[in-house]
Amino acid sequence: MLIKPDLAYLPYLLQIANDLNNRINSGTMLNTASGITCITGVLIFGMGISGAVFLYYSTLGINIVNAMVPIMRNNWGQSNINF
Repeated sequence: MLIKPDLAYLPYLLQIANDLNNRINSGTMLNTASGITCITGVLIFGMGISGAVFLYYSTLGINIVNAMVPIMRNNWGQSNINF
């Protein structure tokens, strides 16, 4: 990314780094909340294996969507520019 020697792209790179950090933090928070919910559901509410597997895969889907948001935002922005 640093093609120019005058660091013209540095603010853009810092924005990308901050966005990545926010995505990683939100993914970690989602995984932690899912784990706590799963353990609580199994130990306190008597949730079975099927409920735990459903919770695991739903969290996996949410994290995949969380990872795809920048791509979808970029594609949405490009499609609006082309009109």
